[in-house]
Amino acid sequence: MPEESYKNRKAYNMQILFIESTVPDYHALANGVVDTRLIAIARHQDGIKHIVEQIQSISARKSSHITAHIISHGAPGCIYLGDTELSLSALSKYIDNIANLQPRFRT
Repeated sequence: MPEESYKNRKAYNMQILFIESTVPDYHALANGVVDTRLIAIARHQDGIKHIVEQIQSISARKSSHITAHIISHGAPGCIYLGDTELSLSALSKYIDNIANLQPRFRT
């Protein structure tokens, strides 16, 4: 692939890793990640709101499609993001925000 095409493709597809700050040694995990933007989710934050705001902010500045990864704690049927529990029953609270992000993600 020509150098210019590769640069354009990389700028177009952005990788983001959202990582819960309560994950043990999350800094060590983060050090092993390359070509990915790291965003920590603090334990006192509404993690879902934080993720949505960050993706909206990044996509407003860049015309990128985004691939998002999340490292967090969880339990059967839910994940914990900051002070927020995302489960099927809690999803309705965030469904509009999450649905608005869909065009920003790669399929």
